[in-house]
Amino acid sequence: MRAYLAFTAFETKLFFREFIAVFFTLVVPGAMAIIVSLRQPDPSNVLAIFQMYMPEIIAVLATMVAMFVLAGNLVVDRELGLFKRILATPVGPGTIVASATTRGLIVVIVAALEILVVCLVLGGAMPRFDVFGFLLSLVLACSTLFVIGFAIASMVSRPPTMFVVANIAIQILVIATPFGLKFIGVPERLQQIALLNPLTHAIELLRLGWEGNILTLPALISAAALIGFCLIGILIVRRNFTWSD
Repeated sequence: MRAYLAFTAFETKLFFREFIAVFFTLVVPGAMAIIVSLRQPDPSNVLAIFQMYMPEIIAVLATMVAMFVLAGNLVVDRELGLFKRILATPVGPGTIVASATTRGLIVVIVAALEILVVCLVLGGAMPRFDVFGFLLSLVLACSTLFVIGFAIASMVSRPPTMFVVANIAIQILVIATPFGLKFIGVPERLQQIALLNPLTHAIELLRLGWEGNILTLPALISAAALIGFCLIGILIVRRNFTWSD
């Protein structure tokens, strides 16, 4: 436990010192929230927008953290031989994975709080949501998306390649949601392919948790789907990931 806490604190400090990572995961979401809020003439519209779309915003943000921050850092650290040196210490593979997941959750929660503060300041009130249900759904959704990021990183050996793959993966995941498929004009009967997308279930679970419906059948179905995707990701990581090139 001491090694886990120490390593998590160390990695979190390093994250907040990386300009690019902080810019895309904290500065950009906050700036976009401010821009959207300032474009609304009525403060009540600001509150309505965040009340409606906060789960989608958090899900996409978690996907970006999974691909650009966690998966990207994993590939970079492996290429630099950092893991090879760390594994000679009391910090084992399980500690590294748990630390990365915790760090990702911290980043997502900080970004969510940042957006809520923007809503409070420019919208005049906080969105109403079920804190317990949303946090519970957030942990499961983020954990699954992070594992998928780890799975992709396990099959990529170079940071530049990982950056390209991460961009492609994010675009596919976002487009392959019900909203994305409808936006690009995919016929309704073909939109069922969105059920094969983990981001679809992450958004659905986050929405149900946000609304206080975390213990309903649809939430349990989404949670089961996410657990399935998570197990598949873990199998891919166990098969392909190496701690050194």
